[in-house]
Order: sequence, then C-alpha cells, then structure tokens
Amino acid sequence: MAGRLSILGLRRSPARGLSNRQSARRGFSVTELVVVLSLLLAVSAFAVPSFLHSWRTYELNSAATQIANMLKFTRSEAIRLNSTENCLMVQRAGVWYVGADQDGNGTLDAGERQIILSNPSIVDPSGAPDPASMGYPTLPQNFLPSITFNSRGSINNPPAIYVIYVGEVGEPQYGFRAVTLMPSGSTRVWTAPGGGTWSSIN
Repeated sequence: MAGRLSILGLRRSPARGLSNRQSARRGFSVTELVVVLSLLLAVSAFAVPSFLHSWRTYELNSAATQIANMLKFTRSEAIRLNSTENCLMVQRAGVWYVGADQDGNGTLDAGERQIILSNPSIVDPSGAPDPASMGYPTLPQNFLPSITFNSRGSINNPPAIYVIYVGEVGEPQYGFRAVTLMPSGSTRVWTAPGGGTWSSIN
C-alpha cells in the first residue's frame, strides 16, 4: 500500500505543478481588459488635446523665429559685404518662401538661403489681433514683399515699423505670432491669443 501511495504521490506532483503554471499563465479577464481600456481612454481624452496644443505652440514659435532669423541673416550679409541686400517674401501655390536674394536678381533661386512655410504660415493681417497693443509710437505697417538692408544694417524702405503675422491657417484658436522690423533693422517676435493682446517673447 505504501508503495502504491508513494507512486501515486509522485504522479500527483507534476499535476499540481502543471495546474500552478496554468494558473500563472491565465491572462486577463474581459472585465479587467475593459477597466484598463476605460482608463486609457480617460487619460487620452485629457492628454491628446494638451499635447496637440503644445505642438501647435512649438510650430508657431518656430515659424516666427525662422522669419526673424532670416531677416537677421540678410541684415548681417549687408553689413559684412558693405552693400545692399534684399530679403524677399514670395507666395507660390499657397506656400510662403522667405529668403535672402543673395545674387540680387529679384527672385529666390534654389541655391539661396531661404525658409519654406506652409502651415503655420504667413497669414492675412485682418485675422490677427490689433497691433496697437504692441505699444509702438506709430502703428506697424504690413510687411513688404521685399525689404532692403543697407551697409549699416538699417532698412532702405520708407521709414516705418513693419510687421508680419504668423498663424495656423484656419485655426485661430491656437493664437498668432508676429515679427516686427524696426527702421534700424532690429527685429522682435511677439505672441498673442486669438482676439487678445500682443506680448513680446524675445
């Protein structure tokens, strides 16, 4: 009898071990999966809009900074070369090109330094906040298709403060950016919510 019990005990041990392994590998129940998915959806409902707004803010800041940097580059080239240099803004098929006309032929050629803006892009000033809140003594004028810097770094265009507006096309809820250019050639980048007031960010 003892022998038979011993043999039976030996036979039962693998069965218990197999049962334990099967329990450990048992996966999630349908209820557990539903709870986890519900939590993920709840978190996403808050996280996705926040991430999208942060990304749009980054894109707007980047576009405005690139425009300001292009103006600074053209100005520095005029000073370095002791000549006049033009910064051009050209729209082709809904896409804006802003660059330095380094060969002076009045167009932006493939080999010349330039940036491309599709969205966010340069937008119509009628949809942007009132520039009066920038606090300049005179109201900034809309940017010209060509800005000419002289060898001293100031602009040769009619003396004025020029402004270019940047926004998400058709999505004013993400706000606006602006780049202003002083007669001396200095630039400044601004930010404003849709319908709000402007504040300088550099």
